[in-house]
Amino acid sequence: MLSMSRTIYQGSGLENILVWGSLSLHVLSGITLRILRNRRYREKYGGSKALDNKLKRKRRNSQLDKDTISKSYDGEVSVNDDSEVGLMGGITNFFGFGFRKSYLFRKFGLSPLQATGYLSVPLVAYHALQTRIIPLLVEGDSSYISLDYISYIFNDVRHTSGPILNWIVYPSLIGFTTYHIISGWMKWLNVKSLTKRKIGAGLVNLISLIGIYSIYSLSKVDTNITVAKFVQKQFDLYIDRFYLKF
Repeated sequence: MLSMSRTIYQGSGLENILVWGSLSLHVLSGITLRILRNRRYREKYGGSKALDNKLKRKRRNSQLDKDTISKSYDGEVSVNDDSEVGLMGGITNFFGFGFRKSYLFRKFGLSPLQATGYLSVPLVAYHALQTRIIPLLVEGDSSYISLDYISYIFNDVRHTSGPILNWIVYPSLIGFTTYHIISGWMKWLNVKSLTKRKIGAGLVNLISLIGIYSIYSLSKVDTNITVAKFVQKQFDLYIDRFYLKF
């Protein structure tokens, strides 16, 4: 599947649109919208230091805004504004301890959806640099890049920090982007039902666990057997350039 899809999204001219163009547009539009919202808010309520401190105190207050969560006559719970509680109220509500403001909102004023988007940017850049940009700089293409390369970077013994850093970046990348995509879809579709949002949260956990287990499985592959020696030399060139060792 990876090899088949790569022939499409890395096609001449298409990659700049399907990958770099759409990704850049998504990130820049999100940042621009946040700037415009903040400016509109300040024009409406003012931009004094006292107001900023008041907003910080309001965020840190453990009590949710009264319109964030509502319950219908038939007992159906709805999340009307997910900026404070995220997809379904976090792990506390999942285990029946009730809704609480997310730490990210209380500390930084960011919804979990916004925070996972911002946190994903450097992780996606790391992945793109390691698997696409560096091979392009070294050889002009990335035809050698496959799942064998992913296995190889997790078993790299020449750079001791490499496997450790990859084990931090890639599971985080899987978890953050999975949450961002599913939570973003539900927000776009205006899904407010807590029952449906719990299903979305279950999908986030399931897909993330499967993805992380897949990486674990790849890391157990003996690349000395599965990867030809001349390909290993190419992989070493990519890794050395990635870690700025020329």
